[in-house]
Order: sequence, then C-alpha cells, then structure tokens
Amino acid sequence: MIPGIVLMLICAVNYGRSILTRSGNEAAKLHTTGLYGLVRHPLYLATFLFVIGLLIYLPTYSNLIAAGSLITYTCVAIPLEEKKLIEIFGGDYLSYKIRTAALIPFLRRRKKEC
Repeated sequence: MIPGIVLMLICAVNYGRSILTRSGNEAAKLHTTGLYGLVRHPLYLATFLFVIGLLIYLPTYSNLIAAGSLITYTCVAIPLEEKKLIEIFGGDYLSYKIRTAALIPFLRRRKKEC
C-alpha cells in the first residue's frame, strides 16, 4: 500500500505543478518524461498498487470486489482515454504509446492494454 500512496502523492504534486505553470490560453502539452517516461498511466498504477496492497493486508470479500471492480473499470477506461489523447496529440501520442508501457514499467505495448 505504501508504494501506491507514495506514487499517488508524486502524481498529485506533478499534476499540481503542471496546472500552476500553464496559462489559461496555452495548449495542452504531452508529458513523456519522469514518471510518464516509465508508464503512460502512473496514477492508475499507483491506485492498483494501493488496492492490491490493501487486499493483501485486509483480505475481505468487499476489498476483493472493490479491487476487481477498479481493475476491470480501468482496463476498459484506458483505451477510451487513449483514443481521446490520440485525437488531441496525434502522432506524438502514437509514438509515445508504442515506446512506453501502459501500466507496468518496461513491459512493452501489446494488442490489449490489460
């Protein structure tokens, strides 16, 4: 659970910085460095680590259902989210998608994301 919480905090700080440094009329920028250089969805990875850690620490049926639901939902949501990102960033996002793993660092892209 602790690695998940730490990664969530890092994601929150990075997201807050990007919001604070962007002016209102500035176009969105594709971030591919730092955590985003390892995985395309670091906050989802952090959430998975936390939920799976919680399930190991407190193995209850409700935690099992919550973890299964969250993982299933995210596996459905990632392709939909990435479709929007391709519309926004085009070829830049496609090349980023090819060279960067979706959730597990150093695991290259396959046909299905989850």
